[in-house]
Amino acid sequence: MVPTLGPFLAALALLVSVPGPEVFTSQNTAVEKTPGGSLYITPIRHACVLFQFNGATAYVDPYGLRAEMNLPRADVILITHTHPDHYDESSINLLSQASTVFVVPKGRKSI
Repeated sequence: MVPTLGPFLAALALLVSVPGPEVFTSQNTAVEKTPGGSLYITPIRHACVLFQFNGATAYVDPYGLRAEMNLPRADVILITHTHPDHYDESSINLLSQASTVFVVPKGRKSI
C-alpha cells in the first residue's frame, strides 16, 4: 500500500508562513517554481529528502545525518516506515526542535 502524503502536505502547508533560515542547497538541489514560491528539493542520503518552501523545512526519512552537515532544523519530519534506514533516532534528534511536527506511520503513537 502506498502511504498518503495528505497529512505531510497539510502539516507543511500550515508552516509556510514561518520565517526560516537561509535555504540549504547542494549540487543535487532541484528548484520547482510554484505560484506560492520556490520549492527546494534536496536529496540528502538514501531515502532522506529535504523540502524547503517559504521558510518551512521538512524532511522525509532522516537517516545517517551528522552535525557537521549543517542541515537546517526541521519544522516537519515524515517517517514512511520504521526500518532502520528510514527511522534513525540520532538523525531525528539532530534535526528536531520543540515545535517540530511529526507525521508517522499508522499505529505508531509518537517518535
